[in-house]
Amino acid sequence: MAEPLKSRSDFSTDSEWYTYMVTHPEEFAEVDEEEKDKEKNKEYQKAIFVCEKCGNIIDETDKYFDKVQNKNIKRDEKGNILKCPKCGADQSKLKKITKEKKEELVKKKKRKEEKEEEKLLRIAKENIKDDILDLLEDLSKRLEVGELDVNRFVVVFFNLSWNIVKRYSKDLEIDWIDYRKSMLQLSKTVTDLYDTKIDAEEILEEYNEDISKDSLYLAELNYYINDDKYSIADYEMQERIKEYEAMESSMFKKEREKELEERYQQRRIELEKKADLREQRRIERAIS
Repeated sequence: MAEPLKSRSDFSTDSEWYTYMVTHPEEFAEVDEEEKDKEKNKEYQKAIFVCEKCGNIIDETDKYFDKVQNKNIKRDEKGNILKCPKCGADQSKLKKITKEKKEELVKKKKRKEEKEEEKLLRIAKENIKDDILDLLEDLSKRLEVGELDVNRFVVVFFNLSWNIVKRYSKDLEIDWIDYRKSMLQLSKTVTDLYDTKIDAEEILEEYNEDISKDSLYLAELNYYINDDKYSIADYEMQERIKEYEAMESSMFKKEREKELEERYQQRRIELEKKADLREQRRIERAIS
């Protein structure tokens, strides 16, 4: 039977104890190995961590943790998390927290997200309002001078407005029904003004032409959705060229050609300024 290990209490003085430790190192080496084995075999204790860099919470105590979060986590041989699975910060940035602290942080994060969502929704609604009213003004002027009839006005306006709403409300909780009602009401105002006997919804149902091939619709779509500053000016130029080509007098054509170019350049400048103002409004709202 092995002789029991001695301790400080077995010696009268510190000097004797230190001498014993120096002369019997193997005994203390065995103790160290035992402690290492105990540490190695010690079961990993699950905990809750928060990343001090990005705020990500890792809750190993959650019943769904192993099925969801744990798949993306890398650990060392003892089971310790090596880095934050969200931002990549090393384990020194992972701070242990209590369940109560986690709940507090989750609530705070939710409030922040809700506030940000409200801000984004407000900005989206303001951008939608500006663009739709701008579009309405442009199409109304065309209607007044006979460039398009009421049916075409309603279809172009409604479809473009719908695209404007979709552009700004992506990933946001927005009331689509209310917007549809508003766009139909604006269309109705125009149909009433021109004493048409058919309402906007009927026009949308019965309009036979393919709106995706309508040149005005495509020009306005590129301007309001794709931010092409010159698409409307280019469309107008093409329409005037058609009129120009139908003229018989070569002398008048020459004068008209110069006028067309001047009007085209002026329109480009006008539309570019309007587009720049729209962009400036969007930027200012986003950073306010």
